[in-house]
Amino acid sequence: DTPFEDLSPETRQVLLYGSDEEEIKFNYSLENGAGKKLSKKHPFEGILVNMERRYRETDSAVVREDYDGAEPAPSSVAAINLLRLAVWLHDDARRERGLRCIESFRAQWSRTPYGMPQMLCALELALEAPRHVVLVGNDRADDFRVLAAVVDECSGPRRTLIYFPFDRPLSRDVRQWWIERNPWMAEMKPIDGRATAYVCAEYTCRAPVTDAGELRHILAGN
Repeated sequence: DTPFEDLSPETRQVLLYGSDEEEIKFNYSLENGAGKKLSKKHPFEGILVNMERRYRETDSAVVREDYDGAEPAPSSVAAINLLRLAVWLHDDARRERGLRCIESFRAQWSRTPYGMPQMLCALELALEAPRHVVLVGNDRADDFRVLAAVVDECSGPRRTLIYFPFDRPLSRDVRQWWIERNPWMAEMKPIDGRATAYVCAEYTCRAPVTDAGELRHILAGN
């Protein structure tokens, strides 16, 4: 019952890509077995590996058309991007278009959810409250890159990352564009000249951080 994003990197790797030759114990409930269970040890294939194998081996044109795992379907990418843009631009029309895109594939993702993982990510995004990380600073600086690497490591599909530039050509114009659409970003500035991260949920932000370890701790629990 542990959420995927709370699992260790090693466990995520095994779930997605398999355990190679390592055998893992599995408990199976037998059909019509009056609650009987069977335990077996064998290597785990991995969710993504299994999906890709089923895609290669299937003769179903429908499955091939709807599958969006290793190569996301344009409809799934569109739905995710529409929902993200709707949050940042406060655009109800884009959100409605994203929801309609998800709804149009309801039959497919409700019948064979393993075939449309990216569309399910879009659905999760539609149901979750907005979550953001805003990185403020110069993206060419080492301290900025360190924070960006932590966000990339811990982000997950439900959190949006935005770069809020300083000390670069056109930085003022870019910041003004964002502030006009998101006034709550007006006070976001580097602390003591260092790259700074603001972790936010539903437009409410934690105290800004400049330390990579502290940012990792916040993202792990948020």
